[in-house]
Amino acid sequence: MSESPEDYDVFVSYYEDTADDYAERIRRVLSDSGYKVFVAHIERPRREGNFEEYVNNAIDSSHTFIFINTINALSRPQVIREFQQSFPNGDLTTRSLWIFKHDMEDVPHGSAEFKNQTNIDLSSENQSPFKSPAELAYSALSRCKKRKLEKSTVNEFVQKNVKLNEEQRKDYSELLHEKIFAKEFEKRGYVAEFQREIGNHLSADLILQKNNEWIIQTTGSNMAKVLEVKGIDKKNVRTNNVFEIAGTLGIEASRNALINELNHTLGDQGLEVDNRYIMLVSDLMCSKGYMQQIGRHGIAGSKDSVLARAAFEITVPTIAHAALTGEVERLKGITENVIVGSNIPVGSGTVDLYMQVSKKK
Repeated sequence: MSESPEDYDVFVSYYEDTADDYAERIRRVLSDSGYKVFVAHIERPRREGNFEEYVNNAIDSSHTFIFINTINALSRPQVIREFQQSFPNGDLTTRSLWIFKHDMEDVPHGSAEFKNQTNIDLSSENQSPFKSPAELAYSALSRCKKRKLEKSTVNEFVQKNVKLNEEQRKDYSELLHEKIFAKEFEKRGYVAEFQREIGNHLSADLILQKNNEWIIQTTGSNMAKVLEVKGIDKKNVRTNNVFEIAGTLGIEASRNALINELNHTLGDQGLEVDNRYIMLVSDLMCSKGYMQQIGRHGIAGSKDSVLARAAFEITVPTIAHAALTGEVERLKGITENVIVGSNIPVGSGTVDLYMQVSKKK
């Protein structure tokens, strides 16, 4: 009687004669962190019945396929069969493929025979080198944690921002791995065209599909160049570089972007600030027709009052420079009057009131 199949997070493929210690170390480290890992030579003594069927079930349930590339591993029939089961017809979008290569000259990156049998050219895939079991296990654990963090971040965003039914939500969250996006874009010829249009200094990091639209998130910003790319929805191009927005779309667009960025940043921290205050700050930063920062290299540093400038960083150098150049403090603002203990020119402080009180007869 065959046992009921179990679900696994990670399936490890390896050549038992040269990599059983490596596979066992991966299993121990990942299991300690809560991942369920299938390693054949450990599971085999525990199982009864058709073990090959059990291996197939383990592969089908896993979301990550780890291959330990050691001496003679590529020619091992069991490894080839596991690749065929995991990636039918060489389709690498079915699950994540992580390859760890033993750092030895005798270990090839791939072989023509392996490619013929699996339709997978391993020599073109990224293979992380390792020299010891500890280094291998740590590298695998780091990648698992990174993937878990990315997936939880995407799922959290979807839960908050995207209105999808359960089936659509599942499909969306499964599109996490960058390789899936890259392959789909390569099929459509978009990646090369987009990269050519925007230049080498700007790279497409993450590609998402939402509501039948493709969204490209990039490292770096070149708004003017991106707006020239054919097929780009110009109304939905976004950047957090407010200086670039000012140079491309004008100061008013930069002001609106600044308001949005401030609201998003404060909102992410759970802080509620009335939008009128944010608009006031944004208006002040853009009031001269170009973007100014609040600090001493911007608005605070351009005040007429010596004491007001000195109250914002570098106090002594500011006062010393004012004395050297003969500046006069006229005490017309709030900050400088607070510093010297005088009435501030606000409210009742803006008028002088004299009253003569006659004695009562």
